[in-house]
Amino acid sequence: MIRREPGNPYDSNAIRFDNVNRQQIGHIPKNIAAKLAPYIDERALHCEGKLAGPMGHFDCPLTVSLYGPDPNSDAGRTLQSRMSRDKLSTKALKEAERARQQREKERQQQEKRRQQEAKRQRAEALRAAGGGKGGRVPMPNPDSQWANQTTPGDDPSEPVMEDIVEASQRFNPREVSRTADDCGLQEDALKNMPLAAKPDAVKTKMLPYQLEGLQWLLDHETPPLSGAKDAEAIQLWKKHPSTPGAYMNLATSYSVKGSPKFASGGILADDMGLGKTLEMISLIVADRAKSGSSTGPTLIVSPLSVMSNWTDQIARHIHESHALKVYTYHGAGRVNSMKSKDFASHDVVITTYQTLAMDWMPRGKAGSQKPQEGLRSSGLYSLEWRRIILDEGHIVRNPSSKGANAATAVRAKSRWVLSGTPIINSLRDLYSLLRFVGITGGLEQLEVFNGVLVRPLKTGSVDATFLLQAIMAAFTLRRRKEMSFMDLRLPAIEEYKHAVTFTDKEKARYEAFEKQAKGQLAKYNNQGAGGNQKSKAFQTLLEILLRMRQCCNHWQLCGERVMQVMKQLEQQGTVTLNEETKKGL
Repeated sequence: MIRREPGNPYDSNAIRFDNVNRQQIGHIPKNIAAKLAPYIDERALHCEGKLAGPMGHFDCPLTVSLYGPDPNSDAGRTLQSRMSRDKLSTKALKEAERARQQREKERQQQEKRRQQEAKRQRAEALRAAGGGKGGRVPMPNPDSQWANQTTPGDDPSEPVMEDIVEASQRFNPREVSRTADDCGLQEDALKNMPLAAKPDAVKTKMLPYQLEGLQWLLDHETPPLSGAKDAEAIQLWKKHPSTPGAYMNLATSYSVKGSPKFASGGILADDMGLGKTLEMISLIVADRAKSGSSTGPTLIVSPLSVMSNWTDQIARHIHESHALKVYTYHGAGRVNSMKSKDFASHDVVITTYQTLAMDWMPRGKAGSQKPQEGLRSSGLYSLEWRRIILDEGHIVRNPSSKGANAATAVRAKSRWVLSGTPIINSLRDLYSLLRFVGITGGLEQLEVFNGVLVRPLKTGSVDATFLLQAIMAAFTLRRRKEMSFMDLRLPAIEEYKHAVTFTDKEKARYEAFEKQAKGQLAKYNNQGAGGNQKSKAFQTLLEILLRMRQCCNHWQLCGERVMQVMKQLEQQGTVTLNEETKKGL
């Protein structure tokens, strides 16, 4: 990690570099630092460093990567010219641009082939549909008053649903985002996972995959601190090949003497409805039975809307003879009324994300205060919990949010995230969850996570793909309902997309929204970076897209808006409406 040292008594341009444990290991040479320091101070460039060889007593080989604005933007071109004048290398930038152009060329070729194949399949499906029960799929009739171009009862060859389905394109909504699925353990490995014994305290029948999940939870709460084979990696840590008693992190190559700090916990990312709540309840009672006594309270953090669900589920799944003492921590005066010994008298404490954030950084008279360090006399931060469970954990996917920092600051021996969607927008979501769980080796720092994983993935690095797979396999358990070994006996999900040709009137209405959307998009692109105006333009664009979808269902869903847009475009001279079209509106 590269850090500026403007207060260095020997060189005001000093740039130091630290290892992932924030320990200084050297400085960038003085002549290079003099050129690079102004760019860092002005935040014109973002610098990332990586060791390029073994460290010596007096020198350390280092590769520095420089990141800036889009090279095709005005700011990017200006920056390149300035770097050339200062004799800072832009060779990698030129190579990256050539690689980008080559990838774009290949992408266009693949898209062309895909469109040709889709066109061929569509033609075959239409020909096949012509021989179905309905006879033929009729061609558009411009004089028809119906959206499907026919009048019911007038044509004996009117298409039936079987023909429409056969001529449609199959669409599976579960394939929209598969990052967590593709990079986690695959189905064969999941099918052969060991089963745990069902805890005596649980009265509900647990399915085999739920018992497998329970064993995975128990194993990840007590990761092996020693005794692993030399070839095995535990949470990306592997025994150092040349230094006895040392471990090396596979992601960052950072090494430590003795056993590294392993995370206790992980991310349970099963599909919704597979029983994540039951598995976590069984973990609590199984851990208590294993130790022979209470192991300390478990803190469950959930949205306010599902707080009562945890209380109900615990009462439903646990025998009365093994009942858990549950306390709901919520409401005014809660902090002063509950101290560490009060929490310790319960097995489970349930709270909300808002309550947790308020306890972490209470509001002062003059605004927010800084969070208090160390244990406190009362409240959620007055003790070390046996475990903390984040229900709907993707709520804290923004690592800079108050909620994410409040959850990470809780002291707990084990840390769990429950989420059917651990990755929603980008890998930054995954970083926030992994930081909470307790990933180590440098990956708990965002700049290192970006440097070794996010940026290489964007450039198509095979090593980064393997690294992501290793991270997901080490910290995440993901099962889907459609996996063959789940045996839930649920009906298969089938959805289809069928292209319907608009009538002339429908097409005019839809294209009016399309013109407005393109105009709004141009307005959005012309706005400067950030700001309220650009945000409002983006919100308006999303609203227009919603109207376009409504128009596809039936234009009367947004009838008043259609009339306003059509009249506005006519006044601008963009479209010309005849009397029949006006009457149709």
